[in-house]
Amino acid sequence: MHLPRIPHLLIPTIFFLLLPTLAHTDFQAGMNAYKRGDYETALKEWRPLAEQGDAEAQYSLGVMYAHFRHGLSVDYEQAVHWYRLAAEQGHKMAQYKLGALYHHGEGMPQDYEQAARWYCLAAEQGLPAAQVNLGLLYNFGLGMPQDYGQAAHWYRLAAEQGHGGAQTNLGTLYSRVRACPKMMGKLSTGIAWLPSRAFRQRRPTWATSIKSVRAYQRIISKPSCGIT
Repeated sequence: MHLPRIPHLLIPTIFFLLLPTLAHTDFQAGMNAYKRGDYETALKEWRPLAEQGDAEAQYSLGVMYAHFRHGLSVDYEQAVHWYRLAAEQGHKMAQYKLGALYHHGEGMPQDYEQAARWYCLAAEQGLPAAQVNLGLLYNFGLGMPQDYGQAAHWYRLAAEQGHGGAQTNLGTLYSRVRACPKMMGKLSTGIAWLPSRAFRQRRPTWATSIKSVRAYQRIISKPSCGIT
């Protein structure tokens, strides 16, 4: 039987259309190896993808190099390299992890300004861990001017997603403001949020920690990171 020939110009097109599927297959093979503890195979599967610019593979290599338990000696220089490449592509977990390395000075000099920059990018994508850490930096004035309004804003966003640390920090911040009215002067936008009744019912422990706080009006205007 005579089969129709595929035009030569279509062959490269078909190949490039298949590339995302092939890359996903390779990444999944690496993930399967990772889950069963075969880190050497995971590394072999992920490295070529990472070198080709795959953000998920880059992030995964960063995780492996940042943690000894993943079968590699800790190499923060490599971890920073791969996290940064993924973070620059908008990978929110890579942005958060890179911010954490700057925050704690692991593998590099401690730099709160850089930590805030990367936390901010991840926080704006809705990552609770980044939101609460950004709130901490604002709360204590690390790498930026102290701003309780910004701290409350980012704590609140993480708290509404169920982040226990953010819930505790937000309750503590409200209690401090109520006990020390002078702190109100450090609020750039006014502290003005109290969770809805339904939310307080879902989070009774948190509700107890802030029950002494009066119901201020809602935040006057939504603050943004203001970090470049």
